[in-house]
Amino acid sequence: MNEEQFNQMMKILGELLESTQAIEDAVFDANFKEHNEKVEWNLWEIHNLAKIKFKGSENRPTRDAERTKEETNEASES
Repeated sequence: MNEEQFNQMMKILGELLESTQAIEDAVFDANFKEHNEKVEWNLWEIHNLAKIKFKGSENRPTRDAERTKEETNEASES
């Protein structure tokens, strides 16, 4: 290995060290508790939106309530 190859290798290792230090700084600076709370809140909102889309809003009567109403109307008509 000549001196030029050695200098290139040292330059690459220096860049790797800087990248590793940047990642380490980001991990140490991260506030995982706050991030976890934000993720939980977003998941809860997505859950509620999906529930409203597929199940209907909470103000709407249940399907069983609608069915029993129809059955009672049929029984009273007979």
